[in-house]
Amino acid sequence: MTASSPGIRSHIPKAEHPALFDNLHRWVRPGGPVLLSLGGSDGEFTDRMFNVEFSYSGHAPDVAAVLLREAGFDILLWEIDDPSSRGHLSVLCRKTARP
Repeated sequence: MTASSPGIRSHIPKAEHPALFDNLHRWVRPGGPVLLSLGGSDGEFTDRMFNVEFSYSGHAPDVAAVLLREAGFDILLWEIDDPSSRGHLSVLCRKTARP
């Protein structure tokens, strides 16, 4: 998963995704939308982009969906943007009550 803010972009280890999804649930108002970019495959690796090393860590798409639902999100849109590669998921979800 990628977290972005002005000037900062980091890939978050998949072991931390459940806690991050729980925090997002706390921070977002009821019914509020959340737009995420998640990895489209299970695994962890490093690569280079613009001559800078970065790490990638993601769950298989079905696991990511379960984690989001368990954290209390309804998935509104789920799209793999590049199925020919390891892919990225564009996910639009909405905060709901926890199950």
